[in-house]
Amino acid sequence: MHNVTSRHRQIANFVQGHATVGRVWPGKNLAFEAVYLTPIYNASLPSAEQLADQFLSDTEFRALQLGDFFNTPTGEFLAEAVKLVIPDWLEPEFGLIVAALQLAASRQQVDSRARVGKGAVLMAGISLVAWALVKGNQ
Repeated sequence: MHNVTSRHRQIANFVQGHATVGRVWPGKNLAFEAVYLTPIYNASLPSAEQLADQFLSDTEFRALQLGDFFNTPTGEFLAEAVKLVIPDWLEPEFGLIVAALQLAASRQQVDSRARVGKGAVLMAGISLVAWALVKGNQ
């Protein structure tokens, strides 16, 4: 693993406190679980889209602001963060959580760009009205 940053820790803390998928649930630290101590989970799991929706509805996830106007973290970066609290051999949960984080970050980025676009259109409209008022008073 590369150097663990505070950003890795923030993401790991969120996952540990909020992800409920199969054998993973809030507060359970699986980082040191042994393969033989963690039985296979056979119940149906949510899709990455469903889990991303859950993350996006969470205030703490939104506060992480993983997806901003310019970028989103890579899958490798997110996997490194998740690996701090969930071992990567714990499949399919590990991969599902990483995929959901990527999807949620991408959706945040799209929303961020949409907000900036709406703001730019509003500012252009205000500028046009102000220009028209100045021209009309001359």
